[in-house]
Amino acid sequence: MDAMWWTKGPSSEEMTRVRAVLGFDDVKVLACGRGERATVIAVTEGLVILTDETDSAVAWHEIVHGGWNGDTATLTWDFLDGSGASAVLEKPGKIPEVFRARVTESIAATRTVPVRGGDVLIAGRVPAGHLAVPEGAITWTAMARESADLDDPETRQKVLEATDALKKEWN
Repeated sequence: MDAMWWTKGPSSEEMTRVRAVLGFDDVKVLACGRGERATVIAVTEGLVILTDETDSAVAWHEIVHGGWNGDTATLTWDFLDGSGASAVLEKPGKIPEVFRARVTESIAATRTVPVRGGDVLIAGRVPAGHLAVPEGAITWTAMARESADLDDPETRQKVLEATDALKKEWN
């Protein structure tokens, strides 16, 4: 069983690539997972994805939904704009646990606002590590669910009012 999840940490060459993607040297690695096409390294600020084609990073607070599917050995993550990405990791290491914990920890506050056609989830997210600001600024997002339409004036007004109320509670 241990061979299923255990993986060696990033190599020195991989760490050079991680530092280049992130733009700073003092990187703290939390977990590392490996697949045939990608190596995923969890750091304080988010995920770094290394492939033969490109290297990229995504901050924890930018991920609105995602998770680990053990049946397909796939880590997936989605962004507010509806786009997403995934990585197949035959040796996931502690990536699934760290992913779940860090995405959850980035959420400071949520509120669901019932609107015509469904609801809107408002979330206050806190950037981590080097991405954090000294005053602890919260990034506020709104995600329409079901058939809710953020372009609807009534919906927009309800969401703005609820967001303002949350900001007052948290700032």
